[in-house]
Amino acid sequence: MGEVVMFAKDGEDEVCVHPYGWERGQVVKGKWEGDYASLRVVKGGTVFKNGTCKNGKLHGEVWETMTFPAEDGLGKATFILTGNYIEGKKEGVFNQYQNGRKLSVAWYEDNKRVSAKSVEV
Repeated sequence: MGEVVMFAKDGEDEVCVHPYGWERGQVVKGKWEGDYASLRVVKGGTVFKNGTCKNGKLHGEVWETMTFPAEDGLGKATFILTGNYIEGKKEGVFNQYQNGRKLSVAWYEDNKRVSAKSVEV
């Protein structure tokens, strides 16, 4: 999420607050390791990530929750993207949900979306 210099002891849980949000997890040799969560404020909404880091990069199953104003201007729309990261890159199947309904399935290779399919539920 940006270059941050951390002054935490190895193995300690750490929360880093940034101008655009926060990150939480365990720091090992100055890098995130193990359970990880972050919240980032973006134009008009927020992005929350929850997963696992290995050597400072997302690795394994990750949930990304994005909340933005609804298209009709009333309330908020919530999108959830679930899938696997390998060394910080999206890899394999990612499911997207909107307001609790499965919306689409995408296939990623080396962090690039190579195909996507809408799902009717």
